[in-house]
Amino acid sequence: MSEFQNREKVAIFMKLWEYFNRVDTIGEFEYAISSRLYQQQRYPKEVLDEVVKDFYAVKGVEVTIIEKTDEVIFQKEIVNKLDNIFVEFIAKHTGNIKEGLKSIPKKTNLFYLDGSQTEKIFAYINDKTEDKNRRIELVKGYIRNNLDLKEKDAIFIVNDKLFVRYYLEKEDVTSEKRFEGIPAHEMAKFQEKFPEIDCGVIVGNIAKNMFVKYLSPNKIDNITFHKNLLPFFQKSILSVFKKHIECEELHLPFTNYILRTHINQGLYKIAEYVLEKLAEKEEDYKTFVSFYDGVEFVHGGKKVLKYPIVIDEENYTFNAIYSLVSQVESKKQQLLKKEEENKKAKDVLSEASKKIKTFAKDKEYLENIYREKRLDTEKISKELKNLRKEFQELQVKGKTNSKDPILPVKIEEIKKELKELIDKEEESVALRDKAFKHIDSINIKMIETKDKIDSINTKSLSIIESVVGVKQEYQVLQGKLAKATEALARAMLKTKI
Repeated sequence: MSEFQNREKVAIFMKLWEYFNRVDTIGEFEYAISSRLYQQQRYPKEVLDEVVKDFYAVKGVEVTIIEKTDEVIFQKEIVNKLDNIFVEFIAKHTGNIKEGLKSIPKKTNLFYLDGSQTEKIFAYINDKTEDKNRRIELVKGYIRNNLDLKEKDAIFIVNDKLFVRYYLEKEDVTSEKRFEGIPAHEMAKFQEKFPEIDCGVIVGNIAKNMFVKYLSPNKIDNITFHKNLLPFFQKSILSVFKKHIECEELHLPFTNYILRTHINQGLYKIAEYVLEKLAEKEEDYKTFVSFYDGVEFVHGGKKVLKYPIVIDEENYTFNAIYSLVSQVESKKQQLLKKEEENKKAKDVLSEASKKIKTFAKDKEYLENIYREKRLDTEKISKELKNLRKEFQELQVKGKTNSKDPILPVKIEEIKKELKELIDKEEESVALRDKAFKHIDSINIKMIETKDKIDSINTKSLSIIESVVGVKQEYQVLQGKLAKATEALARAMLKTKI
């Protein structure tokens, strides 16, 4: 490399330092490089590219340079997350954050950043990149660099607030480590960011599935259940909720917060399932429930109280619980039977009502036929009467005027017409009488069906009253069962092994 090229490189490097120190944002810095170095073409492109890449490398970033007609694009990838050009520009914009760091009462190792500085940092970062993960990465890098944090020190971004937790050795950790030092009210606010998630319902489902899959009495005993309950619970909740939380450092504290605030709902679901199985007379579940008898025993060299199942300040023995779930199941079956009877009665009533409607339509149709045939019969009777009169008159004429050749022909024609009308009259009368007979039959069926409906209605009222009574008894028992479920959940929670 010639001395001239070296001088060019030094000159370019000095220009880059000058631009870097003069501007406030990385956008302004890159605009200066593009407009004053690339577009003016004062230096060879390959030399300029090399120096710009070296400058960015010094600033913890690998850059790819794409030169277009009217602009130069710098595609950057952060190499040093803690010390890079982005972190330096954030520092130029926000200043030293150590002065804004405030301690949290009763927390020896937890601090949060002053609100005004937090706003400055986020406003600057949000304006520079739309990538949320990139924003978080840049903020954490800047804070770690600015506060000279160690690897085990943690940064949390909760509700757009910045928390810094310095790592303490075990002997120095206070009892306030429940949510990795983050205040409970901040975790509660963070939970509000997920209004579509009903944490209580989810925890209940997680608990039941976890219990059935890993901790049920047909797999392990009560002592093993208690030893594994919280670890399994924590792991199961974490696997579900971590997919909703981008900040990895929040996974464990948020899991612990959800577990602590919703553990009662989770244990209630387990207790509910246990008592369902107890009602099915499964022996393993009898053993599981009878464990909670209020008796102390020694395990691992220490006394353990098997917390009793307490309902309304009264200790319930296993027999009392078993009797209760049996009563509930029996009453449930009784209620189902009564409701089935009621359904059948309703179905019969529905069918009877349909029959009445069908009968009514058939009756209307037959009455129309009856009226029509009655009119036809009356009309035919009049025609017959007139034709017979005409026939008699012709017969008289035939006797007095026997030589008239037309008379015999007319008499035969009238005879034929008379026969046809008589046949027609007989047919019409038969149809009329048949319709009348059917109408009479339908009337009888309608009366019988209506009597049946009245009878069913009377019976149905009795069934409904019975259903109401059994349902009330069942609801009372369900209330007792709910208390028993709460009591069993409480016994599981308070038995410490």
